[in-house]
Formats: sequence, C-alpha cells, structure tokens
Amino acid sequence: MAKPMRKIATFAGIPNFSQLFPPPQQGTYEYFEGASSYPFDPNSTGHSPINAWWMAELSLLTYCERHDVEQILKERFPAPKQAFFWLESNKTNTQGFGIETDDYVVIALRGTEFPRPSSILKTPRELLDIIADIQTDIQRLSPQPVTEGTPIFNVPVHPGFAQALQSVWTQIQVRLATNTKSLWLTGHSLGAAIATSLAYQLPERVKALYTFGSPCVGTAAFVESFNEKGLGAKTYRYLHGNDAVVNALDKYTLYEHVGRPFKLDAGMRRGMLLQGLNRIFGSITHISLLDHPPILYSYECWNVIP
Repeated sequence: MAKPMRKIATFAGIPNFSQLFPPPQQGTYEYFEGASSYPFDPNSTGHSPINAWWMAELSLLTYCERHDVEQILKERFPAPKQAFFWLESNKTNTQGFGIETDDYVVIALRGTEFPRPSSILKTPRELLDIIADIQTDIQRLSPQPVTEGTPIFNVPVHPGFAQALQSVWTQIQVRLATNTKSLWLTGHSLGAAIATSLAYQLPERVKALYTFGSPCVGTAAFVESFNEKGLGAKTYRYLHGNDAVVNALDKYTLYEHVGRPFKLDAGMRRGMLLQGLNRIFGSITHISLLDHPPILYSYECWNVIP
C-alpha cells in the first residue's frame, strides 16, 4: 500500500497557516511518524531520500524547547545508548542539539525563531513578515574572511553565520574531542548555514551534510575550498519551490551555493496557499516567502521517499 502524502490541513478551503510556524503546536504533529518503515541508515555512503527525511525532521525539531527535544528523541530516535547534548548561545541566539551513539554523532542547528501568531487572522501576514525579515537580515552583510575568534575562516564567508558558529564552537568541541565518530550535520535556514560552516571546519569527520532552505555561506573561493576538503559530494542541499531565503544571496555575484541541489516541488501546495492568502488579503506577490517554513521541507521530503 502506498504511503499517505502529507500536507497542511485546510478548513473551508483555507489552509491552517498556523501550522507553518515552527515548532508545530503540541498535539498537532507526530515527529518521525512512519520511521519504523523507513529507518535511518547511518552506513549510507551517498544521498538517501530516507535519510534526508530524517534530517528534515531533526531540523524541524530544533525549534522546540530543550525538554521537548530530549523527550522526543528518547522516544523516537532509533539508536540505542544515545547521549543527548544541547547547544545554545544567548549572545547570538544560536541553538541546536546533538545525539551521540556508539557509532556516530548527529548535530542539528536551528534557524531563526518564529514568534507564535498573535491571532488566526494575522497569521499569514505575520508569517510573510517574519520570513521577509530573515531575508533582509541575511542580505545586510558582505562576505569577508573571519580571522578573529575561533574557528577562523580564511576565505570570504557571511560573517553572521561564522559568528553564530563561533558562539557554540567550544560546546561542540567538548562533545567531539573524546571520540572520532562520523558526523551527520543538518539544519534549516540559518541553522543550515551554521551546519555548513561547521562542516567546513571538520571535513574529515563529516559523513553527510543535509541542509534545508539554506542561504549561501560564502563566495566562490569558499565553495572551491569547501570542495577541496571533499565536502561538496557529501552535501545535499534541499530547496523547496522558490524559497526566498535560499535565493536571498545568490543574486549577489559574490555569494555561491555549495553541494548538490535537490529541489522539492511546491506547485500544488503553493497553489493552495496562494489561493488561501488571496481569499484573505487579495493579491499576494511574494509567494516564494511561503516556500520557506521547515515543516514544508519535512512534508515534502517524506512525500518523495520512493
């Protein structure tokens, strides 16, 4: 029997836009649903649609509070004898978590926080405003080498992403210093950019990097160095529709993307969202902003599992 497709719920033909705000409200979303039929494969040596879905779920989970993350991982993540660790910096508002098993380590980084909507009627507009602000914030800074702090980047990168990594670098080093286990990295939006920056610093440890809705991290020189470290072939960069955050920097010629691109189709879903928005607000032109929410990446990664 074919697995059911996943999508945003609707009422009277209007999508429930509050579902697009991460994290999903308690009781409305079951993380890793269907995992027993599609188990995570830490021994995979290339791109895996199933592993991509697992990484998308972990990226969505980063938006939850620490106690919720830890509880969900204990119940749902399949690895025995797992050790959970939390990453956080109030200075840069960076957050993430890690899972250490007997054989490997997974680190997932969170993107920009999404405040909960103030009302049902304001939900679509607030979502558009939040994602537009993310896009604007990313575009504020030009790429440059980052030679102060730890770790450094000798090639031009987005300084905001580098500083976010620096703010949790010591915490990561403490967890990784006692082992040489392979490293799985993932994140959504800003979290994807931080995960990419982390991979650049630990290329010999990286088993795979799965990113979702990631902006560019650096220039062509960064991409060249990234590939020389052997990371390009291990990086799987997911784009949903015409995600505006993914495209926030590549129109500037100094920035370029890394890794192998995998595009998730947003056609039918975008049509539904656009129709719902237009019924509420009239004409909406920036529909690509609605391709960014992390739950859509998780849904669509699930939907494309063969």
